[in-house]
Amino acid sequence: MEEYRVATSGYEVKICDHILDNIYGQIGLTEVEKRIERLPMFKRLHNLSQLGLVNWIFPCALHTRYTHSIGVMHVVGEMASHININMREKFFCDSEIQILRLAGLLHDIGHYPLSHNIEYAYKDAQQADKYRIETISQNLKHFVNCPDFLIPDRNKIKPVDPEEIKDEKLVAENDFIKGYSGSTGFHHERMGYLLIIKNKEIRQTIRDNFVLLKEGTEIFLNPFFAPFEENGKRRERVTDSEVEQIVSDLLLAIGNLVIGNYAYEQDKNCHWIEKYSAMIQLIHSDLDADNLDYLLRDATFSGTSYGIMDMGILLNCLYVKKFTYGFPEEDKTGEKGEDYHFAKYIVGVTKKGVGAVEQFLLGKFMAYSQMILSKYVSILEAMIFRVESETIIPRDRDYSGPLLIEMVERPQTDIRYLRFSDFYIFDKLYSLAGFMSEFRKLPRAIISRLTHSCAFDLDSSIENECICVGTDIKSIIDEFEKNPLYNKFVEDYNSIKDITGEELSERREEEKLFSYRFEQYSLTKQIPIEEFENKYMFSEMKESRRFDFHYFRLGNGIPILNPQKEYSYVEIEAGKPDKSKMPDLCVDSPLSSLKDLRTMKFVALRKYQICDYAL
Repeated sequence: MEEYRVATSGYEVKICDHILDNIYGQIGLTEVEKRIERLPMFKRLHNLSQLGLVNWIFPCALHTRYTHSIGVMHVVGEMASHININMREKFFCDSEIQILRLAGLLHDIGHYPLSHNIEYAYKDAQQADKYRIETISQNLKHFVNCPDFLIPDRNKIKPVDPEEIKDEKLVAENDFIKGYSGSTGFHHERMGYLLIIKNKEIRQTIRDNFVLLKEGTEIFLNPFFAPFEENGKRRERVTDSEVEQIVSDLLLAIGNLVIGNYAYEQDKNCHWIEKYSAMIQLIHSDLDADNLDYLLRDATFSGTSYGIMDMGILLNCLYVKKFTYGFPEEDKTGEKGEDYHFAKYIVGVTKKGVGAVEQFLLGKFMAYSQMILSKYVSILEAMIFRVESETIIPRDRDYSGPLLIEMVERPQTDIRYLRFSDFYIFDKLYSLAGFMSEFRKLPRAIISRLTHSCAFDLDSSIENECICVGTDIKSIIDEFEKNPLYNKFVEDYNSIKDITGEELSERREEEKLFSYRFEQYSLTKQIPIEEFENKYMFSEMKESRRFDFHYFRLGNGIPILNPQKEYSYVEIEAGKPDKSKMPDLCVDSPLSSLKDLRTMKFVALRKYQICDYAL
């Protein structure tokens, strides 16, 4: 059995090649990154647009998932390097920075064509029978994307049952746990996770250029991954099978970073990933490398200025603090035993960075409200989603959901998956134009318009747009209820709400419903601590689970950290932590305007004219 000696010197992030980027200039690539960039699976990202059909409305928004992935790799490396500088210590070693850069580079490797539209269509297609047999009122969000607070039936008064409140909290808890554990199903991150842990080319590249290091003619194990003896001494040699296990563990860790699995608990032998709790926040949080790059990149390519922000100040204010906790271990009977003490890491900003955080979130809010959710982009995305989920996917024998999973799970790169790109979707769309007589009025009109690169126009016969921005839901509801367009929507909805999706198609009234389109966007998903505690049944949870919830809230949000302060989770009573010992999120702190602006929403309703393309 082949053995490898452990290298005497550690891994260094050495740049061996460059890519010219119009956001950051020269982006350096290490050897392992350079070789991954050359893989066919990564080159596929050249053929996936970052913003789907947005370039039909903003013509210069032609950037791809390829350039975005290179950008995220660069940004997360910068974030990690600045944390080292800001903390005046090497918090992240070079191997940890390389793991972060690999996660950034590969975070979109499993993405679908045309941004998120096709991904949502694949998820939606799994529930086709549900939408067909249930009533319109049961699935209004599916048909018109209506926010819960604007559903016409929401005001039906019924007595408040304490048991229902408890059920709602249990549902909220289950939803929270799903988010804590990362993406699942047909989500593009889950597809990427499968590619990362299964694809032989990715595995071999990372094994031969990061886990193993070449020095002259000899090959050594990167000492960062070297296992320890029972006496705590680092091993000097490892077997080939041990190297393969290290590679598997590393790919699993990178995959879990990509899907955002905060619950991932690495094997005790994986001592090298002990900073995972900090690393995941740079890949998956309200202020992660993905968000930072796509805001800057979308603004630059679209020609808008909404993504302008002071990246330098933001990077200079990043900081990491330990968040310690201790709790008595509980067995299945609830008996408490030995005390356990652990620590997670929390990534946040010092108070000097609060303004840059506000600028970032407000810029993102403006980018969504003015570009991503603009009137023609909104209906184009609804059109491609509808034709893909109801017309293309049911007919597609080459790229059904199960077949896609099978392709990404294959050890060898599947040439069919490399062809699954924007071009494939457009080819399928144009092929449908030859069967127009088979379709009902709505799909025929959608196909006709899309094959001519056109969106539906706003309906000029009535007031066709209602837009409201505000921080108070009640005020937004009041504005909508005074609006003629919303009242027309309610009237049309009431005439069809009790029929099924199948009956709607048979009655040829589906275009009436499709002509309405809601959009909404919130400034931030961060939750103030009081609201957070009221939402979940903390007193009935195990203490360790309560800590997990608070760690996820802080890690997934944007905390304000004091470098001189120590943070810990200490309960005053069951379910009630001592808040003075915990960091504030921006939405908790009087230092930030987000405390008052956090509930700000953009909400729009538009009415379109559904008709075939005509000169």
